[in-house]
Amino acid sequence: MNREAIEQARQAGRQLYHFPGGLRLRHNKKVSCETPVEKVPLAQRLYVPLLQHTGREAQPTVREGDRVLKGDVIGCFEHLGRGCVHAPTSGTVSAIVRHPISHPSGEDGRCVVIRPDG
Repeated sequence: MNREAIEQARQAGRQLYHFPGGLRLRHNKKVSCETPVEKVPLAQRLYVPLLQHTGREAQPTVREGDRVLKGDVIGCFEHLGRGCVHAPTSGTVSAIVRHPISHPSGEDGRCVVIRPDG
């Protein structure tokens, strides 16, 4: 993250968290080697954040009720003149809402909610 983006976040009242190093985990292979691999069921809803970086959110290019295919553009960063957010799977857009997202600011962001069709 560049210094300008960090300063903008601080001025906006957001707090960024920095931590040194990484995770140091024990090697507990016994559990993973003795447990059979299972197929994970498909989620009922996928929340795709329109905020993908420290800048502004992408503008949604879909509406509630639209059908999308995997890879379809669901949002574009018009202020950058390039870059888009793509659908991770096919399904129907059920809403565009504010929802908690994984972002250094810790704030909610607008998300396109997709109901996968399997």
